[in-house]
Amino acid sequence: MANALKLLNELLTGTNPDTTIEELSESYLLRILVHFAILIQLIYEDKYISNEDYTALLKSYVTRLAVLKHYDLIPIYISFIPKDNDLIETYSFVLSSFEFTHEQRQQQLSIMHELNIPIPEVLKITVATVFQDTASLYPVDVEIKLDQDVTSTDKKLYSSIYWFYEDGMFTDCLDAITQLR
Repeated sequence: MANALKLLNELLTGTNPDTTIEELSESYLLRILVHFAILIQLIYEDKYISNEDYTALLKSYVTRLAVLKHYDLIPIYISFIPKDNDLIETYSFVLSSFEFTHEQRQQQLSIMHELNIPIPEVLKITVATVFQDTASLYPVDVEIKLDQDVTSTDKKLYSSIYWFYEDGMFTDCLDAITQLR
């Protein structure tokens, strides 16, 4: 498992010149490794694979799923992350990094509810991350100039708010935004 994680890390960081990330995306190695790790973790907990390595493996697979736009599978694999902090961090990274349609957001929220994923915490971190990432583009101490152009940054910003809106968490949305100041 440690060797497989080392190889995976080399592939993802580009430090292994002999193998490319394209080869990984065409193979089922990562998928098989993830399912094997989940099985081992369910049976033996962290006896054979540390929680850190296990979480790193799941994060890699979730990122791959997101890149390939298999959004419906993401909450299932994220739910296997053993520590809530890691789960929240991973999920908020996915939600703040990729674009979801209205239907995809609804599906994600539905599955998140079914799997008892801590939605308020995930969404608060997601909005906070997006607002922090885009804060430099929206200075508060200069004159505001309005135009009709909607940039990808604008879309990312208001898209993060839709998660709260679509789950009916209006006050949580306001709390997440006001706590940034």
